[in-house]
Amino acid sequence: PGSGPDCFQAGWRYRYTEIMLIRHTTDGHLDCISQEQHALLSGVLASAWRPALSPELVQVIGLHDTPWRSIDTSVRLNPETRRPHDFLDWPLDDKIDFYIAGIDQLETIHPFLAHRVSLHYVSFAGTIDARRLQVHELARRQRLEQHLPGLGEDARGDLAWIKFFDVLSLFICLHRPGTQSESLPPWLSPDVWSTTPDSHDVDLAWETNDRLGIAPWPFVSDREMELTLVARSIPDRDYADQPDLDSAWTHARQTISNLRLVPLVI
Repeated sequence: PGSGPDCFQAGWRYRYTEIMLIRHTTDGHLDCISQEQHALLSGVLASAWRPALSPELVQVIGLHDTPWRSIDTSVRLNPETRRPHDFLDWPLDDKIDFYIAGIDQLETIHPFLAHRVSLHYVSFAGTIDARRLQVHELARRQRLEQHLPGLGEDARGDLAWIKFFDVLSLFICLHRPGTQSESLPPWLSPDVWSTTPDSHDVDLAWETNDRLGIAPWPFVSDREMELTLVARSIPDRDYADQPDLDSAWTHARQTISNLRLVPLVI
């Protein structure tokens, strides 16, 4: 296994590249997408899937990155690269604090949310050896399972769906036309993850910058789905210091992309 939060479930292996999702464009910009927004996109996809997933699982999928809300309001400079801080360089102890606090928040909404997101976070390769997180979250899940008998049932199956929609959303966010190909990690290649947890193959191909073809068509809608993706764009350059990056972030251009998912003709 490599470093970073790699997924080891159901044959998928992937790694986040930034604390905030950052798309390197061919026109010299960094499109910054919050992890919470990417997760919400995951939930939209899951809510329209056929056959239908349970409403509780759809809610988990849509909220799985809520713990990153406070962090994604700004960008942090990596002084070594002089670029926005990479997820893999973020101090592990800080990430663990964010994970635990975020799952605490989800537990105030519903124990099911906290239980499944806890499973998701402890399954990253970057956290499987993090004893503080593993011990804390195991105790949390055991406590929740005692209060809600049956909570642990189908947990692994649910986790596979969480990770599937996680990567599908990441593909849509980061793999669009106009992206620097050398900036894309290998786990975004469709052949790495394009088999669903219930063993169906899915083919994806961008037809235009805002039209993504999918086959076979997996959604309840007969013809197409519309999605909206919001990003903040800053220049793709070296930054002298944190105030320099902060200034670029303050003046960042907001972009709103209207995307269409359509049946792919093979």
